[in-house]
Amino acid sequence: MLTISGAVMRRILFALTSFDIGLSLCAPGITLAQGDRAMPGKLLATPNALGERIATGVFLGIEQGDHFYFRLRTTGGDEEKFMILREIGGLAVFTKNPKALVGRKVNLRWVERMENIPEAGGRIKVRVAVGVEVLW
Repeated sequence: MLTISGAVMRRILFALTSFDIGLSLCAPGITLAQGDRAMPGKLLATPNALGERIATGVFLGIEQGDHFYFRLRTTGGDEEKFMILREIGGLAVFTKNPKALVGRKVNLRWVERMENIPEAGGRIKVRVAVGVEVLW
């Protein structure tokens, strides 16, 4: 008999019942973009079956503009930014008090997908943070 945890079942059901209308409808780890792959020349992440990737590095802070961006210095030394559309998967702690966590080593879970960003002129491909884990 196959046993599926509640969290996995919720992701499966959400993926089966969701559709893309230009809004952020994806649950953590579910991406509507097809053909996800790492950026050329950068060993940023390892994709899993749901298109979710993990970037390991040092938290540099939150950049605020039209949206929040999670700033990360990767193990390769590059500074990367990931858009925060929803405070899920532990991201709320980082947006509420970023100064307390600057310099901490983290694993950032992210997906690359098409989003409707009116400030950028419509639908664009963005890297969206979907969760974070502090490495002690």
